[in-house]
Amino acid sequence: MLQRQAWAALIVDVSLPDGSGIDLLRKWRKRDEVLPALVVTGHVNAELVNQAFDLGAEYVVKPVVGERLRAFAQRAVGKIDEREGRIHAALETWRIRYQLTPAEMEVLRLSVNGASREEVAARRGVTPETVKTHVGNLLEKTGRPSLHATVLDVLRAALVSQK
Repeated sequence: MLQRQAWAALIVDVSLPDGSGIDLLRKWRKRDEVLPALVVTGHVNAELVNQAFDLGAEYVVKPVVGERLRAFAQRAVGKIDEREGRIHAALETWRIRYQLTPAEMEVLRLSVNGASREEVAARRGVTPETVKTHVGNLLEKTGRPSLHATVLDVLRAALVSQK
């Protein structure tokens, strides 16, 4: 099950007890297009290698040596730092462009990082109704139809800033 939490990277085996790691990665990519991913398998299969590549993942064949996993982890951490910087810059651009209040910015920042509205309320120490008010103000200022659409647009802006 794909849960709401921050992930540094995704490592999946092609052969999982309840399905394919490639299918799991494909589902994950609907949530996060740039999360560093590593596909592991015991078989060399051109179709699977190509699918992993198409999904933006690295690919290794078992047995996987620790050095390869360490190297992948180091690249993933570097990408996290870079990604956080791009997201921060995109959020700052939105703050200025739409004249967002500190409360609206915090709701947006937490939402971009995957927090549900309930989690946003708990982290901010406010009621869900207060969060709903902030989201309504945010949507009015940005002209977006939903918080989800707003989050996607911020993430797209962060992705564009890397090119």
